[in-house]
Amino acid sequence: MDKKKEVINILLVSLDDRFTKNVVENLADILDMYNCDCKDLVVYDLIDPKDILEKCGIDYFKKREKAVLENCASYHDTIMSIDYDLFKEYHDLFKNSIVVFLNCKSSQNFRVPSKIDRVNRENFLRKNSTFEIYVERKVTRKVCNMIIDKLKEII
Repeated sequence: MDKKKEVINILLVSLDDRFTKNVVENLADILDMYNCDCKDLVVYDLIDPKDILEKCGIDYFKKREKAVLENCASYHDTIMSIDYDLFKEYHDLFKNSIVVFLNCKSSQNFRVPSKIDRVNRENFLRKNSTFEIYVERKVTRKVCNMIIDKLKEII
């Protein structure tokens, strides 16, 4: 990430959406920042995404989805979670964000895709994130502290 760019928010992404949301909520409390989940905001905007997709088609659906994420990318002082699929599609919108990849180790504690798919997704996230945090266990507070330590190094 170019240090000359203004960082306006922090975006967390992993292959375990529920854990990422928990980390975002806790990190926002610790840092006294706002928080949101991008997918929840898309669903809220569309009210019934499945119905919108059926009645209005994929083009309208993608247009609305992109508009919501452009709005999210413009937030200030906000820690956000985003799921892999949305991040893959719209990661370019978050160029003024610190993107944190929470790399959750393979274990039965985490819901992850197949091994091959997981490797491809991890490589994509690694390539498109500012930094990566290795998560061995779901200890939210410990992960928050690791993120804070890393943020201190780059901000």
